[in-house]
Amino acid sequence: MQIQETDQFLGMYDEQGNKLKTEVWGYAGPGIPAGFHGPTIIAYENKPLTITWNNELDVDGHLLPVDDTIHQARPTEGTIDEGIIPIVTHLHGGHTDAIYDGSPDQWYTPNGGTSAPAEPEFPVIHFKWGFGIFENRWEKLWDKAVDNFSDNPKGLYSLILKYFPDQYQPPEPTPAPTDAPGSTGIDFVGTSFTYDNSQESAPLWYHDHALGITRLNVYAGLAGMYLLQDGTREKLAKKHYLPDLDDVVDIVIQDYSFDEDGNLYYPGHSGDVLPGDPDSTVLDEVGNDFFDHNGMDAASALPEYFGDVILANGMAWPTHDVARGDVQFTLLNGSDSRFYKLELDNAYVSATIVGSEGGLMPRAREVFDGDGIQEADEFIILAPAERLDIVFDFSKLKDNDKVTLLNTGPAYEPYKGVNYETGELNVATAATIDDPVGAIMQFDVDGSLRAEHLRLRDGKKLNRDFDKIKGSDIDHTRKLGLFEGADEWGRIKPLLGTAEEGALHSNEMTPDGAFGPLSYMAPITEKVQLNSYEYWDIFNFSEDAHPVHIHLIQFQNVAKYAIDYLDDDGDGIPDDINGDGQITYGSQRKGDVLGVNNDVMIFDKEKLPFRAEDEGWQDTTTVGPKEMVRVAAYYDKPGEYVWHCHILSHEDNDMMRSFVVEDMLV
Repeated sequence: MQIQETDQFLGMYDEQGNKLKTEVWGYAGPGIPAGFHGPTIIAYENKPLTITWNNELDVDGHLLPVDDTIHQARPTEGTIDEGIIPIVTHLHGGHTDAIYDGSPDQWYTPNGGTSAPAEPEFPVIHFKWGFGIFENRWEKLWDKAVDNFSDNPKGLYSLILKYFPDQYQPPEPTPAPTDAPGSTGIDFVGTSFTYDNSQESAPLWYHDHALGITRLNVYAGLAGMYLLQDGTREKLAKKHYLPDLDDVVDIVIQDYSFDEDGNLYYPGHSGDVLPGDPDSTVLDEVGNDFFDHNGMDAASALPEYFGDVILANGMAWPTHDVARGDVQFTLLNGSDSRFYKLELDNAYVSATIVGSEGGLMPRAREVFDGDGIQEADEFIILAPAERLDIVFDFSKLKDNDKVTLLNTGPAYEPYKGVNYETGELNVATAATIDDPVGAIMQFDVDGSLRAEHLRLRDGKKLNRDFDKIKGSDIDHTRKLGLFEGADEWGRIKPLLGTAEEGALHSNEMTPDGAFGPLSYMAPITEKVQLNSYEYWDIFNFSEDAHPVHIHLIQFQNVAKYAIDYLDDDGDGIPDDINGDGQITYGSQRKGDVLGVNNDVMIFDKEKLPFRAEDEGWQDTTTVGPKEMVRVAAYYDKPGEYVWHCHILSHEDNDMMRSFVVEDMLV
């Protein structure tokens, strides 16, 4: 796969109605030039796939403003503003060896990578490119399978998309020569990544993960779907409980902004206007101190980014023709910071969730009943990086009916949670159909299309291999925290950290205590025993919700509790109320009261509910303000990985920590 610059029509027009091309970055593949987004890759359980990600960005500079004051990849042969662009691709949700994980410090610039690995003797290749939106219509680009390419191995092998037979062991990457003109991150191992696909059918995705510029590279277009299939999924299709894979429609939802010429717009300079709020600028959001110290021409990262145009598969507000039957969609929230609250404007369409981020749901969960009455609790929350497999049933509609997929989440501000019963947002203004961000896309019912009528019903058992992780399985429980402080110029700086009972850390670089925020570069505190089960209790001590993503694993959401604490000094850390130098926890079940021999109360008499979209295997979970979420997982691959908030503006600004899995018993 080649990462290249190109231009593409994303649905923008000038005042005369002429189409505008937008300069973007994308992944080029077999027979398809680079585009926005990358092609959908189809993989199969236990069939390893090696991809070489070639950095071919021959550009004069980044497409977007680069804040060089934050911790980020720093090429040695020049600057990012001079066009020396670091990239590294991460398979999000993949059960991947650490050296192929695409971690932030595995980045490399053009000419800074390695040569491709040697060819296998008889590569067996399968691939399919998915769906894209062009000219505001959905079109299937290319659907082709090559079962044996040994007659012409050079032709397709040069595209570096290959499956190896089970017995084939891919070679180690070949290091770049020491005098290579490019540069690499401290954890760089090569540009060829092997994904062993040792997990069940799941809607994964790939995206750039370069240190400190992930938000910019993804916004430029570096993302795509990676759909993993297995025998269980195929059997369900054969029995007509799910559609064939070829009939599944992928939808990548993102929010963007554009200038009058159709170029990507991402505010970063002091006078740049914030999308959705023409009276506010970056200076208003960031404050004077940063620009007084770094100059008015400096670029600053923002606490969050919210665009004013919704793209679905790289097209603004598109339409898609559907038959009068069942259609499965794979939804991905690829946005920087925006949480979507998805609804339909036609209550006669039912919706059933059949898959989550890590695989098929244990049982199908109907979330819209299609009875013609719009209930307040009929909505779906899709946080950044989350995916859902969902079947919509359009059979009650007539030919030429139109259905709009709505967004009633926060319009231009952070998500702080929602009342599950009433659908009302917590302390946020909801987008409406009159807002440009209030609609995602439109479905047009076409009675001439072949309709599929599945045997799927609410409660149908889909994943017979799903086993709930039990408390008796757990080897260790750790407490972790989400914090929000400020940097040296007063800009909001969210951080992760430890949240064990005990003394506070001295500072964010020194984990010498038990509790408090820590920088990405601080020594590792999460050391997990190889082949063990752990509970991670994640406490949110900030004012906003955070989608927490853990690399390597798929986990299960176990419990959610409300918490309370004081932060009278406003430093983003719970106060040590009694001044004993220790942060301690209280339990409602034990009759504790906040401030009486404790600093953080856990209201553990009653669990807070999860929603249907939180069930099954997950790799990203949302932790709301003053909440604790417990997740359970099994750690079975050694090496160093990361966990982080998947609000990309938070991740890039240090809300990320490494953890290591190792055999500590040896």
